[in-house]
Amino acid sequence: MVIGICLVFLWSAALGSPGDAQAKTRVEANIFYPDSVNDISKLTALQQELGVHFSAANWYMDWATDFDPATANRFQANGFIPELTWEPQLNGTGVSYDQVVGGTYDSYLTHNAQIIRSLGYPIRISLAPEMNTDWTPWGMGKQGNNRDNHKAFWHHVVELFRAQGATNVQWVWSPNVRPWNATQLYGTLAELYPGDGYVDFMGLDGYNWGTSQSWSVWQSFSQVFEGTYNELISFSAKNILIMEVASAEAGGDKAAWITDMFSQLGSRFSHIQGFTWFNINKETDWRIKSSVASTQSFTNGYLGVSSTSTTNGSTSPAAKTTTSTGKTTKPTSSASQPATDGASGDPAVTTPDSAITPEITETKYPATLPIEPKIAGVRADQLNSSAQQFLFMSVILLGLTLLFYLTHRRYQLIHAPVYADSSIANYFGFGYVDSVIHPRARNYKRRPLV
Repeated sequence: MVIGICLVFLWSAALGSPGDAQAKTRVEANIFYPDSVNDISKLTALQQELGVHFSAANWYMDWATDFDPATANRFQANGFIPELTWEPQLNGTGVSYDQVVGGTYDSYLTHNAQIIRSLGYPIRISLAPEMNTDWTPWGMGKQGNNRDNHKAFWHHVVELFRAQGATNVQWVWSPNVRPWNATQLYGTLAELYPGDGYVDFMGLDGYNWGTSQSWSVWQSFSQVFEGTYNELISFSAKNILIMEVASAEAGGDKAAWITDMFSQLGSRFSHIQGFTWFNINKETDWRIKSSVASTQSFTNGYLGVSSTSTTNGSTSPAAKTTTSTGKTTKPTSSASQPATDGASGDPAVTTPDSAITPEITETKYPATLPIEPKIAGVRADQLNSSAQQFLFMSVILLGLTLLFYLTHRRYQLIHAPVYADSSIANYFGFGYVDSVIHPRARNYKRRPLV
């Protein structure tokens, strides 16, 4: 009996609690740096100045454009995992999921699947990111898109790529942090999820907008991500990649925010394998080098929780991820191996503070219009909306109660026999109103309160 209990205890300790991933030995630091798409030297120069190595490099493409292998080859040749954000839109108009499933875009998808297959190395594709919102052209409610045909759309694209032999794609399903109107748009992320058989990584997009916009507020890394992160790990053991993250300077301490982000990633958010920093001056200055303090915080944070490896300058598959439940998260195809670090040895020596200067603020990249709030699952103008509604209704109820009391007291003070026998007054309260507004009310005799 005692031996059995001990065995059960040891088995439970080995497995851990459900949903908790095995402790990570690294966190990928990845980047979207638009200037590097055509000039890779800008990204390598940024790495050298920061004293870091980014594991993956990201770029964007819509469905009016064919995949350009030259971009992926440049990234891969310089030790980065190519990471494509593929947006199903044409000239700003979202693609209909039903039309995709119906075969309207099969020739386009087949052509690009064949190009990507020919790469011969792994590539990540974040398909239709932020699909759980109504501000993306392909999001909920746009072009008839909804949670059901989104899943059918996702299955169709993945199955078509597999049929073309493009098994080197690691598919990233990347919703935005839960928007304020999520219940009305799609319900829960579990209802929107295409399923583990079609997804290699779950993803997340989220920002600390600070006070850079009229509708935004300062939020910590945990405030931005924790709620949606917990929702994701409740229905899948897949590792998570934050596909877009950044912080504004306005409204708080960006350097401290970055330090806290690395701290949280290294300890609290055990399912998050990596993040992609949105390094661009767009709606606000999201860049790492927006200030000297932010730059140094990023370097220090990276050295604290990230590590890199190399295999002759090229990427190599990392070990399978095993959760504490004992379940190995296996790829759905040979391309689904957890992505590689694709790095070049130990991080470079940290650049001294005196040698770091913020990037010159250039003309901002145009923002997607309309700019919609994307803060931690709510819009800033909807923050505490439930509390505001409760307060409003409470004030209304209090006002009505006070009005009734004053009217009733006046009715008691004024002797109104004419209305005492009126069924209308008795049942509908017209006597109260009439006792206040009727001209004869001034002539009625007062009587004691009863």
